[in-house]
Amino acid sequence: MTVAALSRRRFLIGTAAAAGGFSLGFHLPFTAQAQERKAILPEVNAWVLIHPDDTVVIRIARSEMGQGTLTGLAQLVAEELDCDWSKVTTEYPTPGESLRRNRIWGNFSTGGSRGIRESHEYVRQGGAAAREMLIAAAATLWKVPEAECSAASSIITHNPSGRSVTYGAVASLAAHMQPPADVRLKDPKVWKIAGKPLPRLDTRDKLTGKQVYGVDLQLPGMLNASIRACPVFGGKVASFDAAAVSGMPGVRKVVQVDETAVAVVADTWWQAHSALLALPIVWDEGPNENVTSQSIAEMLKEGLEAEDAVIGTRIGDVRTELAGDVKLVSATYSYPYQHHATMEPMNATALYTTDRCEAWVPTQNGEASLSLVAEVSGLPIEQCDVHKLHLGGGFGRRGWHHEAGIDPLEFRRKLLVDHPKHLAVLEAVAERVGWGKPAENGIHRGLAQIMGFGSYVAAAAEVSVMGGQLRIHRIVAATDTGHIVNPAQAERQVEGSFVYGLSACLFGECTIDGGRVEQENFDTYEVMRMDQMPAVETILVPSGGFWGGVGEPTIAVAGPAVLNAVFAATGKRVRQLPLKNNSLAV
Repeated sequence: MTVAALSRRRFLIGTAAAAGGFSLGFHLPFTAQAQERKAILPEVNAWVLIHPDDTVVIRIARSEMGQGTLTGLAQLVAEELDCDWSKVTTEYPTPGESLRRNRIWGNFSTGGSRGIRESHEYVRQGGAAAREMLIAAAATLWKVPEAECSAASSIITHNPSGRSVTYGAVASLAAHMQPPADVRLKDPKVWKIAGKPLPRLDTRDKLTGKQVYGVDLQLPGMLNASIRACPVFGGKVASFDAAAVSGMPGVRKVVQVDETAVAVVADTWWQAHSALLALPIVWDEGPNENVTSQSIAEMLKEGLEAEDAVIGTRIGDVRTELAGDVKLVSATYSYPYQHHATMEPMNATALYTTDRCEAWVPTQNGEASLSLVAEVSGLPIEQCDVHKLHLGGGFGRRGWHHEAGIDPLEFRRKLLVDHPKHLAVLEAVAERVGWGKPAENGIHRGLAQIMGFGSYVAAAAEVSVMGGQLRIHRIVAATDTGHIVNPAQAERQVEGSFVYGLSACLFGECTIDGGRVEQENFDTYEVMRMDQMPAVETILVPSGGFWGGVGEPTIAVAGPAVLNAVFAATGKRVRQLPLKNNSLAV
C-alpha cells in the first residue's frame, strides 16, 4: 500500500477522541513467527500449549485492563491442569482464529465483571481436558492404564512403579490424543492454585515498563497518525489547509476522515501531532454550537414535565393520583456527564493490504473489533484479524439508593430478613465499622448496599465535615462473590473501585459550553489524589455456589455510603452531583 492510497480508504478503526493516536504498519510481524511456533509446538488443546522446558502457555480470550482477569482465568485453567504455577505464562488468541475454529474460545467480550463469571466453567474444562490428554500420553508411552497415573505440578507419575515424566516431555504426544468426551471439575474446597492470593502475572512487566500497550506498539515501517475531530458533537469539517503543514518534518499526508475529523500521517506520532496542532481547520459546528450544560438541564426539565412524554407501560394515572389527597414528597436529583477517564488514549494500529487487514487493538471486545475491521476495510471477515493488547484502563458504573427516616442499619435489617446473602455482607460491614457504638468526636457514618454484577456488596463510610470541608476517613466494604479466584486480587479491585467511585461522586463532571466539552484532560477533570483517599478495609465473605463480579459492584456503593454519612454529619441531602458543587456548611 502506498501512502497516497490512504486518502481512498477509511483507515480509522473505530472512533477517535480529539488528538487521539492511530498507527499504520506495513509488515506482518507476528504471523510468520506464530506459524513457526505452532509447527514446532503443537497445542495440547485450544487453551494450553506446553514447551519442552515445561513452560505452560495458557490462552486467555478475555481482555486485561488492570482488573486482573488474565491472572484469574489462568489460575482456573492451571488449577484443573495441575501444572507448576511458577512456569505459567499467557497469550491472547485472535478472534479471527477463533472464528475459523468455530469460536472455540467462546466470548471475547470483557465487561460488566463477566470475564471470569461467564467463562469459568469452560476454561476449567479446557484445563482439565488438557490434563487428561497429558496423562493419556504418558500412559501410552509407558503402555500402562491411564487409571494408574496421576498428575501434579506438571509431573505425571505412574503410581505402581513410581516412574514419572514432565508435561513438557509428553506434550507433543498429548496433542495427538483424543480429547475426553467429559471431564470432572475439582471441588473448590481442594483448590491449590485457584482461590489463592497468588501474584499477578502482569505485574512485573508493568513495573519494569516492558508491558506493551497500544500506544507503545512499534512495527517495522510503521507510520503514525494524530486525529482531531470536530469539538462540537454533530459538527463536521468545513475546510483545512493541508499545504500549511505538508513541509513539516516527517509529514506524509493530511487526510480527512469521514465528514467529522482530520488526521495528519507522519513518520512518528509526535511529528504527526505537532503538525496537527499547526494545521488550520475551519469547523462547521452545526446545530449544537450554542449548547451548554444549562440548556441541557432545561431541556431535561421540560421533558420531565411534558404532557407528551413517551411511556412504555401505563398502569393507572399518576397525575390524577397526585392531584388527590396524598402526601407529596418531591425532590429533584441530577447527575452530570462523566468520562471513563482511562489513562490510555484511544488508539489502534492497522496493517492494510489489497487482500488482508490486521489490527492491533486495546479492546474490550475482540470479536466486535474484528467485525469493524472487516466493515471498514471492505474485506471479507475471513481475510481480517485482530491482535488484542492490554488496555490502559476500563471503568464504569455508578448509582445510589435513598433512605426512610429510621436508623439505616435497622431499616435494612427489616427489609433483608428473608435475604441472607444481602444481610451477611451488611452485618459484616456493621460489625467491622462499629455501627451502634459511638464514633470518634466529629466522625459520622453512612451505609449503602446493592446487589449487582452477580455479587452482594455493602459499605460503610466514616466522614467528618469541618467548616464546610469534607474529609473521608475510612471505608469498610464487604463483598460476597460466591467463589473468589484470587483473594488478594479481589481486595485490590475493591480498593480500586472506591478510587473510581469516590472520584465520580466528589469531582466527576463534564460540562458543556458552546457545544464543547470543557474538560480535555486530567488537569481539568479531577480524580482522587493520594492525600484525599480514605483507608479502605475489604471483607471477603464468599458463600460459594455462584460466580459474581468483583471490580464493578462496589463502585455503586462508594457515593451512597459517603453521601449518607454527609447527611448524618450535616442534615443535608445532596441531590446534585458532583459533591464539589454543593455547600456543606452547616
